[in-house]
Amino acid sequence: MKPNLGFGLGLRPVHYPDLLQGNRWPIDWFEVISENFMGVGGRPRQVLERLRADYPFACHGVGLSIAGADPLDPAYLKRLRDLLHWLEPALVTDHLCWTSSHGHHTYDLLPFPLTRQSLEHIVARIAAVQDYLGRTMLFENPSCYIDFAASSWSEPDFLAELCRQTGCGLLLDLNNCMVNSRNLGWQPREYLERLRPEWVQQFHLAGHSVYDHISIDTHDHPVPEAVWTFYEQASQRFPEAAVLIEWDEKIPPLKRMLEELDIARDRYERGAKQIPLDSERVGQPPRIEVEDWTEQAQQLFRHIVDPLAPESPGVVCRSTPVATQYGLKVYRDGYFIRARETLGACFPALAYILEPQLFAKLVEEFLIHVRPTHYSINYLGQTFAPFLASHPLPYSFGTDQSAIAQLAALDWADYELKIRADDPAPRLDARTLSAWTGEDWADKNLRLRRECALLVQDWRLLDAWSEIRAGRTPPPPTRGREWLVLERSMGEVQVEAVTEQAFLWYQQLAEGAQLADLLAEAAEPVELTVKELMVFLLQLSERGLLTTVDPAS
Repeated sequence: MKPNLGFGLGLRPVHYPDLLQGNRWPIDWFEVISENFMGVGGRPRQVLERLRADYPFACHGVGLSIAGADPLDPAYLKRLRDLLHWLEPALVTDHLCWTSSHGHHTYDLLPFPLTRQSLEHIVARIAAVQDYLGRTMLFENPSCYIDFAASSWSEPDFLAELCRQTGCGLLLDLNNCMVNSRNLGWQPREYLERLRPEWVQQFHLAGHSVYDHISIDTHDHPVPEAVWTFYEQASQRFPEAAVLIEWDEKIPPLKRMLEELDIARDRYERGAKQIPLDSERVGQPPRIEVEDWTEQAQQLFRHIVDPLAPESPGVVCRSTPVATQYGLKVYRDGYFIRARETLGACFPALAYILEPQLFAKLVEEFLIHVRPTHYSINYLGQTFAPFLASHPLPYSFGTDQSAIAQLAALDWADYELKIRADDPAPRLDARTLSAWTGEDWADKNLRLRRECALLVQDWRLLDAWSEIRAGRTPPPPTRGREWLVLERSMGEVQVEAVTEQAFLWYQQLAEGAQLADLLAEAAEPVELTVKELMVFLLQLSERGLLTTVDPAS
């Protein structure tokens, strides 16, 4: 017997060049982070389009917040369903956790008390999600760093009851089992004894970091021996579970990842030769519940997001091998560390010119004043430049703060355009445009495609930004209006400074301009003539940036 799907890897951008060479690698399947491809176009979508012809895929979410008290996000579910309809993945998974409160996202996989109340709440949400998606989902056991005293179930028993009541399956993260056993004293073998083979349809294998006071699920190490040993036992109990290697930080070359897959295949065969485990054992009846689970979760949330919150929050935790203060610190520090790393990737030019400590202070100020409201951490930066423009900060930037804000705006425009959803409308080619008659010109409406973005600035920053991106020392910024057009082609973004009049025409096209109006304006005594307008439009059509619009739509 072999696992369904076989042995796979998480798809990561660092491996794109190797994977796109055309070779068929000894990888049975790939897992993608759902949020990285929901409503996203450009290079990420192109890569997925190429690879899906040769490999099965699984979609693994981090933002569903199935255990959250907030209502399920209809926009999130719509984009997830659109992705599933397009990609047709073999598996659809997420985490048994919550991620947000009152629309404020932490981008973390937060724990909650395992009670009858929380079980009923999650059962109803799983049923609603599976019905909407038309798919059975798998839910992953997350790594935990605190154990709520209010919990009246063990995690294996809680997972088993979820499967019984909803028909969902499980993604059993074996690394998380080991991390939780070290931190909280939970027994990994209980997962093997309490869960039925048909429920566990996928494994995650990963490495973790061991510190003096705590073990953290960092996904930046090879799979350790303790996890491999547990995997041998688990693969004997759940032989059809698909196997995936997770490695999300300090990612090694693809060749090294393939070596880890070979180890997984070998250890799976070794596990198949072991003595069969005992049959399923029923867990102990739940303890009497003493507290409302949502209030305990809210106490944890306030401790995480508020840097002025007391060091000893009102979260009542059970005594565990790891002191509660260290577990809480993991969640609190993680909120700010993830934000700093993500914003550093979104704003590379800004991060380059500022000292790391100053950039970290800006991120902390931002999180104090602005609640992250988007379900995907990829869009955490969408309000960062406006924040810098509207909040005077007591720091020395070496230049006016408004220049810093506009540099951030240029960084974000570049980043956002790279992942913006592809325009589904057909491109207007230059031959069609050239063949139009006078009557066509009077009736047609044109629109600038989504692969183009516009930005007007009060500082001339393009030269400095380009030098920074090339790794060279930038010239100092100078005041003066600059009209910028960003264009995405083949996944890459080019930025061009244009005249004010050309920018005005770009704006009109972005809004859906009628050609008759454009021609009338060009006939007036302005810088551009009708002939120059025609040349301008033909150039845009040659670059694939125009489409036609039905005036009635």
